[in-house]
Amino acid sequence: MSDLKFNSNNSKSRFKPTVATVVVQNGRLLMVREARGADRRKWNLPGGKVDQGEALVAAARRETLEETGCVVRLTGVLGLYAYMTTSRKHSLRFIFWAQMVGGSLQADLDEVLDAQWFDLDEVRDMSVHELWKPSVLKRVLRDVLRERRYPMSMLRDLEAAAVASA
Repeated sequence: MSDLKFNSNNSKSRFKPTVATVVVQNGRLLMVREARGADRRKWNLPGGKVDQGEALVAAARRETLEETGCVVRLTGVLGLYAYMTTSRKHSLRFIFWAQMVGGSLQADLDEVLDAQWFDLDEVRDMSVHELWKPSVLKRVLRDVLRERRYPMSMLRDLEAAAVASA
């Protein structure tokens, strides 16, 4: 399968892609506390921006490792979630199911303030003031609880559609 890549510096692009991972282990969800900007101190999924020419799957693995110290294997696609950034730009977040296969939980304090495992009920009960983009994360949590999962091949189909429309 070829990896879907975006030109994240293309000013004509309608959406700026970001990635995140859902790592659930023993009923607990891995989350990070943001260190920068307007979202400082808010809980989020491990993830971030896609580097120029970087494949989405590579970006998701890289961001998770950088922020948490956890090596992950992507096992499926949870979904794609559109949102508006704090600078009023459209963004599209590709969220992947992931399984921890190595490393150990250690927050990189250059990237995030903290990384922790939370019971899914704890996350559901967090206030909107504690969460990054609460409307997005609440939808994500609902999809996690429903165990919504798409195959990784979905990205190949998306890539084919993007090439056909270019």
